[in-house]
Amino acid sequence: MDWTVFGIVLGSIIGILALAATIYFGVRTSRQKAVKQAVEEAIQPIKTELERITEYLDGLPDAPPKIRDPFLEAQKLEKEHRYREAIKHYEACFQPETTAGQRAALHILIGNCFFRLSELEEAEGHYREAEAAAREAGDKEGLAAALGNIGLIYRTQGELDKALDYQQQALKINRDIGRKEGEASALGNIGLIYQTKGELDKALEIFEQVLKTERQIGRRWGEANALGNIGLIYRRRGELDKALDYHQQALKINRDIGRRQGEASQLGNIG
Repeated sequence: MDWTVFGIVLGSIIGILALAATIYFGVRTSRQKAVKQAVEEAIQPIKTELERITEYLDGLPDAPPKIRDPFLEAQKLEKEHRYREAIKHYEACFQPETTAGQRAALHILIGNCFFRLSELEEAEGHYREAEAAAREAGDKEGLAAALGNIGLIYRTQGELDKALDYQQQALKINRDIGRKEGEASALGNIGLIYQTKGELDKALEIFEQVLKTERQIGRRWGEANALGNIGLIYRRRGELDKALDYHQQALKINRDIGRRQGEASQLGNIG
């Protein structure tokens, strides 16, 4: 046997195998990165909506001890981000004497926990239970909260026309009962939908209404959000000086009220 030729052939085979391994692992790594990015992009809309979900209590803090005690424990667990444990305690509040309005509130609270866990199907199911209970009780505030949260589910899933319909229903109810906080929240959600759809003039008009309403009710974090959203609209339109001004106003408010998440967000926008 010609060992020289054998060595050359063997070396060639090893070189090909090494190249194939490099390509394979390179493609594998690339795919892993792509998958990771896709997951992050899928989760991001949920993260951005968490602050916008509506909580509704309907007298639960003043309910009889059988209902109130597990409710208070659930609230504590929720603040500690122990959402599954919180859900169990909220479920313990369903008693024969629990009113329809309180059932609506509990379903919203449970739905919010599932939303925070990124389990949107479960969250939507409870929001729809809340809608039904609120209609049974004639509870317009609870109904508006349920409809608004269903709208957030649809927006997170990219179904913008359905999301807009639910937010407009929530807006009308909040205006009918004179609930400014709910009106501002529904308007803000509508503005975000128009922004996502690329209808920037409509979005800007809505966010200016939000800003006016938030200032009327003195809700500082809502004012900061509205300013930041207006800044984003101007940025997308290429009006960078105006965008910078609005983001700086939002940054100042977030710092004044010690809202670190909002501060970080506005610093990122300014950057």
